[in-house]
Amino acid sequence: MDKVVHFGMIFIIIAATLYSVSILTEKIQKKLKRWMLRTFALGFLSDIVGTSTMMAALVVTGKFGYHVPFGIAALLIMGVHFY
Repeated sequence: MDKVVHFGMIFIIIAATLYSVSILTEKIQKKLKRWMLRTFALGFLSDIVGTSTMMAALVVTGKFGYHVPFGIAALLIMGVHFY
């Protein structure tokens, strides 16, 4: 179980890094480039993998709490932002 959570955390950190790079460079350059979209898309994919892994670990342990709805909401917000 700990390895599953660590795997999810790594992907969440990767997602945050990719989001930050793509958004900050777009803000600084004031121009959206294809590589920025690809970087954001990779961040979104990493976020999906990390959040899904973390939610699966919570389902196995039965500890839903508030993490599952917030994880789903975060993915929805990023998905809307991407499109």
